Amino acid sequence: MRTFTKVWIGIALMALGFGIAVLGIAFVVGSRSETLAEASLQETYQAVESIDLQVGYGKVIIKHGEEFSINATHLVENSLESYVENGTWYIKEDPYVSRGILGLDISLGNIRRWNRMYNPEIIITVPEGFKAEAFDINVGAGDVRIDSIDAVQGKLSVDAGRLTADRIRMDKESEYRVGAGEMVLKDVELNGITLKCDVGHVKVEGILLGENDISCDVGRIELDLEGDVKDYSYDISSDIGNVTINGKSYHNEKKSIENEAGNSLLLDCSIGNITVDFQ
Repeated sequence: MRTFTKVWIGIALMALGFGIAVLGIAFVVGSRSETLAEASLQETYQAVESIDLQVGYGKVIIKHGEEFSINATHLVENSLESYVENGTWYIKEDPYVSRGILGLDISLGNIRRWNRMYNPEIIITVPEGFKAEAFDINVGAGDVRIDSIDAVQGKLSVDAGRLTADRIRMDKESEYRVGAGEMVLKDVELNGITLKCDVGHVKVEGILLGENDISCDVGRIELDLEGDVKDYSYDISSDIGNVTINGKSYHNEKKSIENEAGNSLLLDCSIGNITVDFQ
C-alpha cells in the first residue's frame, strides 16, 4: 500500500507540475507579438573531435558529408550559435532564452515570438568515418533525425521533442533520457547504457553489451535485441507497471534471473511498461 500511495502521489505532483507549465506557456503566448528578423547560417569547420548539440525547437538532420558543416535556415535572428572550441563543436539553438520547466528545456522566448514564418531547419554534416570522442545531444521540443553516430561515449536527451537515429555505435558507457518526448534508436551496438524514460516513449533495436540500467516511470520502453533471452541475466523490479521479457510478464514483484551471461539488464518499472523481445 505504501508503494501504491507513493506512486499516485507522484502522478498527482507530475500532473500539477505540467498544469503549471501549461499555464505559464499560455501566459507567454498571450503576450504581445513581435516582428523579428529572419536569419540563416552556413559554415564549415575543422579540427572537430567531439559534438555538443542543443536544440530548442525546429528540425535538425545529421548526415554524412564531405566536411563538418552546418546549413541553417528560417531562424530567428541571433537564435543559433555554432563554433568549435578545444576540439568540441558546439551547436546551440536559441541559447539565450531557454528556461527549464519541470525538467523540460522549453524555449519561452521562441514560444512568445513564434509564428509560421519561423520554422528552423538545420542540416549538419560530418565526414564519413568520423568517430567522436563524445557525442552529446539535448532536444527540447525539436525533431532530430540522425543517419549515423560513431563515438567513444555520449549522452542523448529528449524533453518534449523527438529523436530518431538509424545507426549508433558507442564504445564506452552512454546515457539516454526521455521526458515527455520520443526516442527511436535503430541498429545500435552499445556497451553499458543508462536509459531513463519519464512519461515518453523509447524504442531501441540492436545489441546491448555489459551491464545496462533501464528505468521507466509512467512511459514506455521497448527493447528489440539481437540474440537469445539467455544471453542476458536480469534484475527485475516492477510496481504497478509491467516488465515483459519474451512474452513473460512480471508485475508488482522483484526478481533476479541469473543465466551466467556476460551481459545483464537491470529493469526498473514504476507505472509504465518495459518490453524486451529478441530477434
